[in-house]
Amino acid sequence: MTLTQLEYILAIERTGNFSRAAEECHVTQPSLSTQVMKLEEELAVRLFDRDRRQVTITDAGREILDMVRRVLNETQRIHDIALSYQKDIRGTLRLGIIPTIGPYLLPVFSAALAREHKDLLVEISEDKTEALMEGLDKGRLDAAILSTPRQAPESLLERVLYYEPFCIFAHQGHPLLAQKTVTLADLESWAPSLLDDTHCMRDQLTQICDSQLREGHGIKLKVGTLQTLMQLVDQQRSFTLIPSLARKSLSAAQQKEQIKEFIEPIPTRKVSLVYHRSFLKKPLIEALFKILQSHIPSGVLAQAREKRLKILDPGPQHFLPPHS
Repeated sequence: MTLTQLEYILAIERTGNFSRAAEECHVTQPSLSTQVMKLEEELAVRLFDRDRRQVTITDAGREILDMVRRVLNETQRIHDIALSYQKDIRGTLRLGIIPTIGPYLLPVFSAALAREHKDLLVEISEDKTEALMEGLDKGRLDAAILSTPRQAPESLLERVLYYEPFCIFAHQGHPLLAQKTVTLADLESWAPSLLDDTHCMRDQLTQICDSQLREGHGIKLKVGTLQTLMQLVDQQRSFTLIPSLARKSLSAAQQKEQIKEFIEPIPTRKVSLVYHRSFLKKPLIEALFKILQSHIPSGVLAQAREKRLKILDPGPQHFLPPHS
């Protein structure tokens, strides 16, 4: 039994396919298949059931793969310990980020990260919360930046980065813009345009617009980005809520004519750097966290001020274990 064989079978589990696993491991498929067969012969059990359409994990394979993850995690810790005694931060960190944060936060810290840690490669994947959670659980990701509940799931460790207020983005003729002040209660009479329920930001916004949505009003964008949603708002003469950093993508005229701030309590989301409790690649995650902390963008808050803010939580379904 070799570590390479163990890495191969985890790659098959991640990809669900021998060809994609071989590509991920930078070997030919026959070579990977041969090593997997040797491991199965040594263990005298079949790890995978194969057919032309799919690869499924056997009961024995699932139990063995759980142990393999622990073995390879401990192997990674050896590298982490060695890295902690080196002067330079080097290696590869696989970072996930949700689409309602990525376009606005990445430009803020990416140049500084590259400048201060030239030997650190950060591979960034932008995806929805559920996919990032599964990536952390399966070891495809080392860390992720996302909006977290008030209390992070037990499987994760959380480092809060900032608290980001929401504001109203509306079509220029919308009555909300004409009000002298806007409170959360004022939204009860209006139906917003929102991203679909695969985005955790929708969970947060339905906490304050829920009555209209239950009645079937409003517009739900099933596939799209925050930028597309804002374009839809203009076309449909509606409104939505956007996070503070998204304002910077708007023109000066849009910020002046289509944005309305809330008076207290201000709806706000918590944004955190999260990683699995196995805490692999600790030096790399620490380096990233320090960069993020030192480059917190303007327009967000370093600490929660409970009396001024209404913290909106993502729905718990986005943080459930993949097989629950």
